[in-house]
Amino acid sequence: MLRRLLAADLDWSSYVAAGSARADVCVARGECANARAWVASLAAEATMRGVALPAVGLARLAELRFWEGRTLQPAEVRDNRDDTDADAMGWRALSAWSSGNLPAVTILGSRLATEGRSGPSPAAWWAALIRVLFAGGSGNDELPDRVRALTDLGFIQPRFRLRRLAHTIAARAFAERGQTADALAAIASVTGPGPEALAAARLRLSLGACATAAPLTRARHYPTMPGIDFLGLRSTSMELVNGLSGLLSIVEDSEDDVALLAGGCRWVCRQARARAVAVVSADRGTLVAAEGWKRSDLGGEIASTMAAITAGGHSPLVRAETAPAVGVHVPVRYGGVTIGHVVAKGETGERAELQQALQAFAALSGPALRARLDALAAPARIRDLIPEIVGDSPLVQSVRDAIARAAAAPFPVLIEGESGTGKELVARALHRLGPRRDRRLCAVNCAALTDDLVEAELFGHTRGAFTGAIGPRTGLFEEASGGTLFFDEVAELSPRAQAKLLRALQEREIRRVGENTGRAVDVRVIAATNTELAGAVAAGRFRDDLRFRLAVVRVRIPPLRDRVEDVATLARVFWRRAAAEAGTRAELGPDAVARLTRHHWPGNVRELQNVISSLVVSLPGRGRIGARHVDQVLSHAASGDDPVVHLETARRTFERRVIAAALVRHAGRRGAAASELGLTRQGLAKALRRLGLACEPLEEATIRQVADATIREDAAGVA
Repeated sequence: MLRRLLAADLDWSSYVAAGSARADVCVARGECANARAWVASLAAEATMRGVALPAVGLARLAELRFWEGRTLQPAEVRDNRDDTDADAMGWRALSAWSSGNLPAVTILGSRLATEGRSGPSPAAWWAALIRVLFAGGSGNDELPDRVRALTDLGFIQPRFRLRRLAHTIAARAFAERGQTADALAAIASVTGPGPEALAAARLRLSLGACATAAPLTRARHYPTMPGIDFLGLRSTSMELVNGLSGLLSIVEDSEDDVALLAGGCRWVCRQARARAVAVVSADRGTLVAAEGWKRSDLGGEIASTMAAITAGGHSPLVRAETAPAVGVHVPVRYGGVTIGHVVAKGETGERAELQQALQAFAALSGPALRARLDALAAPARIRDLIPEIVGDSPLVQSVRDAIARAAAAPFPVLIEGESGTGKELVARALHRLGPRRDRRLCAVNCAALTDDLVEAELFGHTRGAFTGAIGPRTGLFEEASGGTLFFDEVAELSPRAQAKLLRALQEREIRRVGENTGRAVDVRVIAATNTELAGAVAAGRFRDDLRFRLAVVRVRIPPLRDRVEDVATLARVFWRRAAAEAGTRAELGPDAVARLTRHHWPGNVRELQNVISSLVVSLPGRGRIGARHVDQVLSHAASGDDPVVHLETARRTFERRVIAAALVRHAGRRGAAASELGLTRQGLAKALRRLGLACEPLEEATIRQVADATIREDAAGVA
């Protein structure tokens, strides 16, 4: 037959369908050896063609393994190639069930349930079948509802033999519960050829019903099929953890990995009457989830429990005020590697039940624990990848996460933040972590580009394009082609420059000044601004369409005043760097760091760096730098800056000081003060009202206070 099919030169899909159909017929006849030969022929043909064994072939292979009673190997649970076929996973779950491999059953059942969430499908049908198995072997009362749900999904299962298998398994579940009438009703329609029909007939005999399997005795291979004995004689019964279906529901319904692990810990406490449960990493250094234990117990009771179990096989958790307790821990494996442990303490008499519950939880929690450990390690990994972004505050961590996500994408990035926050550092990190890291990063200061220079700088020019163009010149777009082009302070571009830049971004080509043909360029654009582009658009200073082109991905850098917890870290980093460059051995004291954290830092990180450099240069090279030294540097920095004051405000302040000083000198006599100031008495009264000094009677204390302030400011000005 195989030679005839090959000689017919069938296409691959037809050959697979024919071989699968012949294997199915052989299984129905009980001819397992012939069925395995057909599957082997499919595998050999797939090897010659250089393709993987089709899903239908994997399903037939898994079905044969169940009927022949072969033990499920651990690799067959973790094989991702087979996970795409629901029939293959379902048959492997039945094989695991028949051999008593509870972890494999729970893992495969969880995968089927996850794939079946989207709607009626073969995966949903197999998940419902496994729920019937769980309900039959456990002590809950959900079996009728689960059998009904399985029956309702029968329309999505095209194979008639599989529908009969579902009736047989439902009858077996009813029989294990002692519901003989329901079991017989479930298999009333299961007749005809096939091992599942023989299993149903034997199940009728075991229930005491008057039935015979005479029509099936002609298949001499049937009596040697362990799968029939498992279904029909109920010779194999798996000891289930009470409430295992509840654990599966937690796995299926949890919103994220944290909820799954926490819900599993609560399930162990509830089902096995554990006092405390914890999920820890393999190095025992991270408490991932816990119930009854706190993070402080990681180095205490949890560590002692695991150490005692490792050393002596049990944990001497005995206290005078409580009953004796026993500790149990089970490794959690993922991808063949131990990634964590589930640790629990409970009553001494409940050790076996506690061990079984932990094994079930550990079998299902591997993927969730792996994902959670990766999420916990991500900040440290990203911090190592982006060392130039210093700080451990949540705001800085969010910036690092945004950089890591945006670096791999090819889209333009807009970096927003105040002056001195480190926008160029973020741009360089984006380039270094991105796929264009091997090409150039070209930066341009948009504030320095005038309308006369913008085209020549960005696009280049030819020889003789304008006066002074003695030779051709390559623009920044061409220099950065294949790499990254960074526009710093992009909001400072003139309207004409914005129009030119917009066209280059839209067309992905530029034209040199003096040329008529375009040149294709491939650059990734990163822009930075210290002002809100939305406000600039509303004020008519920036093009809205250019803003949308630049702000595909946004990275917002917080000001230093919003992340005060990072000031100490930044100060120490800057101090070590500046001290090494200047050769000083002075130390930055804790009171100096505390004083730095209280400053407002309007200049952000750049101002902090400058203050630290000033401390290194202006103070002695030995000893400890204290808060008073920081105050000196901050006061000098403040006095060296001319504050921006409105002219009217300065005039008003000056008049108040002059009039107040005149009143002080003449002891509040307005006539004498007006004469000195060259005003009339009425003119002085108007000035007092205008300056807000005449709203209430001017007391001597008020006059003295204004005068003292004036004297201090004048003295500071002289100094």
